[in-house]
Amino acid sequence: MTKYSCYNCKTTRDLRPYGPNGSMTCFTCAFRNADVAKQTEDNFVSQLNAISGVVMLDGTDAGPYPAHHHPLFSDMIDTDAKVN
Repeated sequence: MTKYSCYNCKTTRDLRPYGPNGSMTCFTCAFRNADVAKQTEDNFVSQLNAISGVVMLDGTDAGPYPAHHHPLFSDMIDTDAKVN
């Protein structure tokens, strides 16, 4: 049993952390009207912008996170590399 549910409809399926203040939201509720969709998109972009370096989007309910935290990619990413 999952410990998360949509902040709006309480479903436990297809959740992402793009609701108000990072709360979990389902796709249906995240895009139920133009205002909420804009907030959802802004929350997603805020999470992307909080990450420096390579971003991982793996289809889980974790949302975007630094790729160096992913067990399959952590050894491939040089976190000390300098970007010009």
